[in-house]
Amino acid sequence: MKISKLIFGVFMAAALALSCKPETITPEDPAPEIKVTGATGTITFQAEAFPVTFKVKGNYDWTLEVSGTNTSWLDVTPASGKADEEVSVTATAEDNTEAEVRTATITLKIADKNYSSEIKVNQLGKEGPDYDSHTKGHVFWSEDFNWITENWPAKHANSKYGWISVKTDGTNYNEFQFGAAGYEDITAIMTEKGLGYDTSDQFATYGKYEGFIKLGKSKWVGYVTSPAIEGIDEGTLATLEVKWDASLYVAANGNASANHYQKISVIGDGTIAACGTENATISEDGKTATVPVLYEGEYLWRWVRKTLIVKDATAATKIQFGMLENLDARSFVDNLSVARADEETTTAAADELLPLPTLDSAVGTVSEEAMGAEAGAGTWTVRANRGWKIESSAEWLTIDKVACNTDVNGITIAENKLSADVPATGLIYKVYYKVAANEATSPREAKLTVTADGQQIGEAIVKQAAYVAPAGVVKTVAKWSWTGLYQTNENTVLAEMAKAWIAGQPINSDVVAGGVLSVTANANAAFSTGTTTQKKDRLRVQKMNLGDYFEFKVNGLTLKKNDIIRFKNAGLGTTAITKGVVKWIVEYSFDGSNWTQSAEIELTGGNKPFSIETEATVQEAINNGTFYLRVRANEETQGDGSAMSMIMINDDGNVAEINTYYTEDWAFIYFETETF
Repeated sequence: MKISKLIFGVFMAAALALSCKPETITPEDPAPEIKVTGATGTITFQAEAFPVTFKVKGNYDWTLEVSGTNTSWLDVTPASGKADEEVSVTATAEDNTEAEVRTATITLKIADKNYSSEIKVNQLGKEGPDYDSHTKGHVFWSEDFNWITENWPAKHANSKYGWISVKTDGTNYNEFQFGAAGYEDITAIMTEKGLGYDTSDQFATYGKYEGFIKLGKSKWVGYVTSPAIEGIDEGTLATLEVKWDASLYVAANGNASANHYQKISVIGDGTIAACGTENATISEDGKTATVPVLYEGEYLWRWVRKTLIVKDATAATKIQFGMLENLDARSFVDNLSVARADEETTTAAADELLPLPTLDSAVGTVSEEAMGAEAGAGTWTVRANRGWKIESSAEWLTIDKVACNTDVNGITIAENKLSADVPATGLIYKVYYKVAANEATSPREAKLTVTADGQQIGEAIVKQAAYVAPAGVVKTVAKWSWTGLYQTNENTVLAEMAKAWIAGQPINSDVVAGGVLSVTANANAAFSTGTTTQKKDRLRVQKMNLGDYFEFKVNGLTLKKNDIIRFKNAGLGTTAITKGVVKWIVEYSFDGSNWTQSAEIELTGGNKPFSIETEATVQEAINNGTFYLRVRANEETQGDGSAMSMIMINDDGNVAEINTYYTEDWAFIYFETETF
């Protein structure tokens, strides 16, 4: 059946094509302009016509007239308007009972400025095109992208939440690129659905865990394209209502993309007739709408439901959201749909600001064990898709920093550090808190509480032990400067210590006298310090084997029964677990003959120290005695034995420099006693 109704917008709004050259004007006298909205450069009526209404606004008084051969069939009112006033103009055509197309021209004029522009008017004959038979509101195609959540890449499992594309755990990103290496499985779903995406070298179309699409990265904009609207009746035209949810990219620091718009295009048959977004513009050929996208409120994102009307689409038509461009216009899209509209539809629904999504949050845990009485620090994680506030219940528990990875922009910490306010990004934040020293003789606890939208979403209880006064007198009885062994001034005692080690000679403690470090090893053992490419807090022995050992001892000890001696801050390491000794015994003696085992060590990786700190209680009083501690190889060497066995600072990770000698000492190995 042939349906004869209004076809509107066959050709899109030209710049109101014919314009007379304006007279020279002064800077105070603006150039004449007439803006038309709701109509394009050409209006086309069906034979059975419906009125067309559009709006006209000029910056000077204006008039219009209808011209052409026999234009009595076309009535346009009103025929004038005042400066800076928006006027609704209605064009009404009589039914065309003839087969021939008839035409007319609407000319808009600003006479005083010698300015004019034209709108062409066509009316089809009574044998117009066939239109799709589906009823208004019939959905030809829709896509909500929920399948992204269901098929989220496993390697991103730890950083799946959040709006912004930043690292949340130092390893993974909270988004992925369609078409990029490593995402073939989930990209295949995109292809199976007939969805197009940016396949250039930029790969600027991204999937987000919550089930939506990000268009663009840095200085490139991406796109996603619908499949062909095959549900439209074959050989017919259809007027379409295109809807989508849009939001602007906003970084965790609150900075939005430089260009606040999306470009929506018709691929194939059809033209865009209207867009419901204020200040949206349509290209002259009717193929692309440039649609503003803004954000507002206390949140870094808000979804807006947008609508545009596409005329004369066919079963081959596709809709593209976004456009590959080399600029910063990143944004998000979700919930795309294409539905049937009436042929006479000439306006699109206005933007609809969508409600915020349901509150979604998660918090981490803190240790249930009490922290020591001394001052300390800890961390806690919080994620929420709302702005949130964290508060401490006690002055001794303060909030030092809140950060998303390293980004602290937009976060406000109170002057007393008992609370902090964080904007809503949906990303995982780390809360860094500090605990003051407990000087009371009773333990204590305090709460960190997080609230969002007026409700509590999590809490952490931080416990601290009571202060306990030392029961004995602690004294350092031997102490070696460790990094100081490697200063470059060979005239110093420390440089002589390094030379002594390389020669296989014992090393006396230099900061506090009384201690000796020596090595008992096979004849193949070779001594060295750290190389120019290694950290300089290690003394090394190559080719150690079963029964070989490092020995520390301290002389001149006078201790009572139940006094305590401690060995502190030393670690055992190896350069390679496959080429040396892995298993060791830590043991001590008060006479050099009878040994007590304190630990078994199995090294787990190259250059990873294992603590050899030891504490021993004196069983019988000693006078001017010696305490021995040795680390003994408990297996045959692995491989060719070329790995270095090393005594090093236990907290080796504190050392940053590896290619230069230390000019200042920062760490020590020492013996201490506690007497009662």
